[in-house]
Amino acid sequence: MKKKIFLFIVLFFIILTYPKAENIINYDWSFNKTNYNYGYGLNNVLIVNNKYLTWHIDKENFNNIITLYSESGNELTSFEPEIENPIVDIIYYDNNYITIDKLGTIYKLDKDFKIIRSITNSEKNPIINDKSELKISQNTIYYIDKINNNIFSTDYQLNNYKYYTLSNKNTIEQILTSIPFLNEADKIYFSYLENNEDVIITDIFENNSFYYITSYNKKDTDLKSSLKLVDENLNVIWEDTYNDLIPINVLQFKDYIFVLSTSPENQNYNIKVYNKEHHLINEEIIKLKDKNAIPISFIADDRNLLIKSIIYKAEKVLTLDIAENYSEIIIDKYNIKLFNIKSVIKGEGTIEVDENAITGDLVKFKIIAKNGYKLEKLSIKDIDGNSLPLSDYTFKMPSSDVTITAIFVPENPNTSDNISNLILLFSISLVILIISIYKHKRCKI
Repeated sequence: MKKKIFLFIVLFFIILTYPKAENIINYDWSFNKTNYNYGYGLNNVLIVNNKYLTWHIDKENFNNIITLYSESGNELTSFEPEIENPIVDIIYYDNNYITIDKLGTIYKLDKDFKIIRSITNSEKNPIINDKSELKISQNTIYYIDKINNNIFSTDYQLNNYKYYTLSNKNTIEQILTSIPFLNEADKIYFSYLENNEDVIITDIFENNSFYYITSYNKKDTDLKSSLKLVDENLNVIWEDTYNDLIPINVLQFKDYIFVLSTSPENQNYNIKVYNKEHHLINEEIIKLKDKNAIPISFIADDRNLLIKSIIYKAEKVLTLDIAENYSEIIIDKYNIKLFNIKSVIKGEGTIEVDENAITGDLVKFKIIAKNGYKLEKLSIKDIDGNSLPLSDYTFKMPSSDVTITAIFVPENPNTSDNISNLILLFSISLVILIISIYKHKRCKI
């Protein structure tokens, strides 16, 4: 009996002291829940000069509302641009705001969201899409409706509007010939669709002429999903498969890759974090402010993630007013634990290392001694002064700032001392010689 009690106590303390996974993504705050919208547009939040802009449709009068928030989430001011139809997306470019509405009309707005110029889509085909964004490439503003495969575009001066439907174009060559302004990531998007007819692509973005693709393929009860890094010829350079998760979005934050995924039943939302060597360094389930929220996309600023979610209203429509069926947009902000790496150098040499890193990352650095010098001592300590284990100039980033101290000394200190003594002796001899010459001249006088 005593043995069982002893084993129970030991087991209890083992469980109590067992290291738990460190959360690096912490919930911060949420944008105001009055963000009612059709749900169109990839982001519904724009970061400009360390402030956040959101846009939505007012639930009562259906006006477009653009709201400006501070970094701490406080509402600063709001604007009501004279745009009749719901805003789909906004970008900031050349000190102006560019926006597109539900019917494809493109506007150029000033800093107070007053209309400078606009150009209308004569086709009047509505945008039905929440997975694309307004872009500028080769002096052309364009938006791809990835639900209907339509493209709305104009030159940057808003003089010439063009509307493309891709339903009759069967090859990527036809698309690229007729629509030459597409950026490289969108060219890869259409190329990948052409080669993988049974794959639904959730996201593609460009990184140094390589492209990250999240995709999933569901046949019956089998789910296969992955994150791939491909080149411009769609050759797979690196791949990680999930199978039990559906990737929603991928983005780059500093030197890290973040992948937002969900379970097939939309019960849990997961973020995987990879470092620049594509090692998985963290995986955690995120909590949304509203339990009924369904994440669609996320973006990042210097130290935060912003996740856009939609809540679909299920109330019965008792009148002709269909507003109750509109989607509610929520923007949740999460702070990322990013710690600083400080370099302290004594002697002649340098340390090459990233300025900051995420907890759990394997940080690699280089020590470079100046010619004639060598590394005598190297230490890596956390903020409390505790030494960190080091292997091949690599250490695991803790949950605190880190200081790397390198002390460099001459490779041959004896030779160095002799040279120093010779220099000192020569200097003294020179001074004595100058004094002697000076006294000799005075004697002659």
